[in-house]
Amino acid sequence: EGNWRIRIRASNVEGQDPVPLAKEIVAYLEKASLPAPEKYGKITIEMNDASNQSAQVSWQEPKNVYTVTHKDALSALKMAVSMNQ
Repeated sequence: EGNWRIRIRASNVEGQDPVPLAKEIVAYLEKASLPAPEKYGKITIEMNDASNQSAQVSWQEPKNVYTVTHKDALSALKMAVSMNQ
């Protein structure tokens, strides 16, 4: 998605399927605009991580690096999108 890299990690042992979440994220990003990163932004989702940092959205603007973390991927994306408005 543009200058954004998206990575979703799931556990085969736990029987997790990352495809439905990936499709939900892409559908959301087709309607919402993330901030434009200086070079690249990244979205990392660890489906096997139960902590409050299992979803991270990071990007750099000229002099600042921003990172939004949340236990829910869509909530993290919504927070990052809100910084673009």
